[in-house]
Amino acid sequence: EALRRIEAGSGEPFYLSAWPYVRGNSGSLADDFVVPRYFERSPKWVSHNVVLGNAATDMKWLYIGSKGTGSPTHIDTNLSSAWLWLARGRKEWVCAHGDDYELLTEGTGSAAYGYKNESDSEEGETETLPDFFHPELYERWPKVSSARLYHGFQEEGMICFNPSRCVHAVRNVCDSISLTHNFLDATNVADAMFDACRSMNEEILPMSMEPGMKPKTFVKMLAKMMGISRKELSKTLSELPGLLCDENLSSLIDAAASGAEDEESKRKCAEILRRELEVRLREVKPAFVSAATTLRDKLGLV
Repeated sequence: EALRRIEAGSGEPFYLSAWPYVRGNSGSLADDFVVPRYFERSPKWVSHNVVLGNAATDMKWLYIGSKGTGSPTHIDTNLSSAWLWLARGRKEWVCAHGDDYELLTEGTGSAAYGYKNESDSEEGETETLPDFFHPELYERWPKVSSARLYHGFQEEGMICFNPSRCVHAVRNVCDSISLTHNFLDATNVADAMFDACRSMNEEILPMSMEPGMKPKTFVKMLAKMMGISRKELSKTLSELPGLLCDENLSSLIDAAASGAEDEESKRKCAEILRRELEVRLREVKPAFVSAATTLRDKLGLV
């Protein structure tokens, strides 16, 4: 239907945004392309984990949009990274340097983590992310003048890589069709764990403690929201405190390094990733384990 509307050229803006083609029973689409070896190098405990976004199923999307449509300034969900292949058309991008993430997202509530929370705007306590395509961008959002912005165009056949914590906006210069996969790996798992920890402490745990909420009822409700079985969710939550064990982290590093061209490059890549992960997980790992343990015990999943 989306393709027919684009081909018809009615002139009315149309945008099929982030259609999850695997969840939408069109997973066979993956038979028509090969994921570039630089991306999606992660073991199943990451790519299939529902608490971390279930990237293997729920973070693979198709976009079909007419000229002028696009995605307003945002952060990718779960603080994940993404690659986007443009099959047809032309896209315009504005991206901010990852180190300017805090500057641009301060005070924006759940939008800082890639989510749209209606309660944020209702309370009137949060700011909006800067509109990178606004003609008066710097007048409306003065703090953007201190950020490093990168502007460019993606042509048909090109792949654009968007790293974790990169605030960005995209619009279709003409009718466009694109495919994108978001993913977690050794380069961004610390960011994802930070987001998961925040979600457990600020959203999941408070929901589980609402008056009259029984553990089994809560797990059933949460499983339905996530589109998985209660048994699968219970198993995932019971194992959550040990998710960042040494064995898992080693498999995560090895998977990421496997994209290198030769054994020596793999070894060096693994060493760099191991050092970086050790530093980045120093604070978030204890906080994640604490939140996961509290949630597991609260739900009686020991």
